[in-house]
Amino acid sequence: MQISSPHLKSANQRHHDSESHWPSRYIEASPAQIAGIKAAVDDPNRDVRPLIEHILFSDGHTVAAAGTFAGAMKLLEGGTYDLLLTDGGLGDGDGLDLADVAKARGIMTLIFTGYASQFPRDRLARHPYIWKPVRPAELLDVVRRLLSQERG
Repeated sequence: MQISSPHLKSANQRHHDSESHWPSRYIEASPAQIAGIKAAVDDPNRDVRPLIEHILFSDGHTVAAAGTFAGAMKLLEGGTYDLLLTDGGLGDGDGLDLADVAKARGIMTLIFTGYASQFPRDRLARHPYIWKPVRPAELLDVVRRLLSQERG
């Protein structure tokens, strides 16, 4: 499922797949509704991962990060998380496989990728995703909407 928000609309239009897969009713969540989530972040890019961590941490969330599929699996096996954010392509594995593992454990997932068109549609459709580059406001908007939908 591709996530669409007011912030993401222009980014989606830049890419060939601009179809929104988000429910037509806009779901709003106040920061208090998602304060204190525990998120696992996995991105092999040494510039992107700290940015995602900082965005979530600055919004009051606990964040654990990994840069590899194996590292993220250790996080998932050793802790409890509300949300997994992962790049679609990892150097030592597939972010979609990682998201499948998290989802089977009851953890919400969000894929972020600049290469969504390179994944089989049926595999990508199992998880919410957003296009890179991700702006801070976009990421927080999508995380709030996902969590409010899950809790609501």
